[in-house]
Amino acid sequence: PLEVTVECDRTESVLGEPLPIVARIRNAGLDAVWVPREPVVVFTWMYPSGQRDNNAFRMPEDKDFTEVDARKLGPGDEMTVQVEITTQYIPTTGITEFGAVLILPRNTNSSLGPFAEGTYRSNRFGVNLIRR
Repeated sequence: PLEVTVECDRTESVLGEPLPIVARIRNAGLDAVWVPREPVVVFTWMYPSGQRDNNAFRMPEDKDFTEVDARKLGPGDEMTVQVEITTQYIPTTGITEFGAVLILPRNTNSSLGPFAEGTYRSNRFGVNLIRR
């Protein structure tokens, strides 16, 4: 199985400044598994009020993956996806919890496998957003 964790290099940030968030995708299984080289990772956040939001994304479509557009993760191997959240659009100060959802399409190429598919959710990471 895959594990997804989110990390940030800070626990406090000023509204309006970009916030770098990293999603770490790790093969926690005992066998190697194939994943897309450029997986769809949706970054989500929950405001102090409980309202939820996310970055824009396009749902991945099933695909005939090859070794060119997929990569093999051995047991314990990992890859990362990084984004910068634009906090200028976040409407309020306080602790905002960030997370990630990895969405993997179905591989229609039966000669490349096993291939991970489905949805994997990360932990949540809180950042205190303040005004300057």
